Amino acid sequence: MKGSECGFKGSKNKKRGPGRPRKIQSINQNETDNQSEASIESENTYGILSDDDPGDDEVTQKRLKTPKQKLPPPIIIHNQRIHDVHTYVKEALPETHSSVRYKVDDRIKLFCKSTEDWIKLKTVLADKVKNNFYTFTPDSEKRTKVVLYGIPDSICLEYLKNKLHDIGLNVLEIKKLKLSKQRYKDQAHLLLYFNKNDNIRMYNLNSITTVDKFIVQWRYYAAKNKGPTQCSRCQNFGHSKLNCNLQIKCMRCAETHPTDQCRHTKALIINDETVKRCKPEKLKCANCGGGHTAVFKDLSTSN
Repeated sequence: MKGSECGFKGSKNKKRGPGRPRKIQSINQNETDNQSEASIESENTYGILSDDDPGDDEVTQKRLKTPKQKLPPPIIIHNQRIHDVHTYVKEALPETHSSVRYKVDDRIKLFCKSTEDWIKLKTVLADKVKNNFYTFTPDSEKRTKVVLYGIPDSICLEYLKNKLHDIGLNVLEIKKLKLSKQRYKDQAHLLLYFNKNDNIRMYNLNSITTVDKFIVQWRYYAAKNKGPTQCSRCQNFGHSKLNCNLQIKCMRCAETHPTDQCRHTKALIINDETVKRCKPEKLKCANCGGGHTAVFKDLSTSN
């Protein structure tokens, strides 16, 4: 039976002959884009912000202008009751806006919110607690240490300090380092202290080749002892003498007197130099109780 007799017509999708291209309807791209933009409605009820809106910039500038204030270092107290310490804190800081955060383990740690409160609290504790607390140097008071070479030992340190000020170096303090051996009679190594906020840089110092007609060299100070900081007042570790109010202990005999006043020492002449040595039977470590000084390097072998 033929397809026309069954009611069917021939298929419109006839196979294309070889080489016959498909017809593509041409579309105007610009018209399509315009229609799509017109047909899409935004659900945002607010207008689009302009790029010139200064809101975010103002907030950013305010954040940059108000850097976070650094808190002062903690104050560590030994051998005191928390109730007594709290009484001292209220005496030192009677203002209602002042407060202190406590942390108690084997010691009491006090954290102040401002440097002013920290100074007030230290003053009261020095009178009430006496030899039972210590603290650390705040960032604003930390120093940069530089060694100056080439200046003779006979120079007046105050005169040198003024000369350094004249060339723009605000030196806080000058000390003479002890030399184990002098290469010449008037040799000296001078330790200079600068405020850390002065941002002393070695490349700036190296540009200064003479001081008061003396040819000089500069180096950052590096301590020979690479171990932890040890206090020369109480002989404990982790803080320095500058901020210590713990009980004084002798580095040689561990008794409660300054090391330079030890009554168990005797003067010996070694290599034409007078050296103080403690009697062997009186040697005692203030930390472990062993028969050696508190600065003995290998404490593990002595126990």
